[in-house]
Amino acid sequence: MTRPSKWARMDWPLLLNALALCAIGILNVYSGTRVHGVPGTALVTKQLVWILLGVGAFFAVYLLSDGSIEETANGFFIVVLLLLVVVLMAGRVRGGPSGGSPSGRSTSSRRSSRRSPSRSRWPGTSR
Repeated sequence: MTRPSKWARMDWPLLLNALALCAIGILNVYSGTRVHGVPGTALVTKQLVWILLGVGAFFAVYLLSDGSIEETANGFFIVVLLLLVVVLMAGRVRGGPSGGSPSGRSTSSRRSSRRSPSRSRWPGTSR
């Protein structure tokens, strides 16, 4: 019995839902970076490029023969392990948390969480 083609085995609803989530993400990035009439297209184009690269990588791996991934998996695993050892040996900690708090903020110098009623959180707005 022959197997159906890769295009027939594709989970199209899953792919379309993933692309819909990417589109929603692009809209969120656009609306979050737009400032007073100035379009936020710089981050949107960067996000779109990464999405297209991801979709291209997905199809490149998806269209490989079924046995080629199994044949190269052990070599890929060894290369990744060696790279992790290199990072462990040669890597340096830069910055790091200050004050011992996981968030990087010192617990002793935290300001009060209350705000004065006259001060607004955002400049140029009032309560």
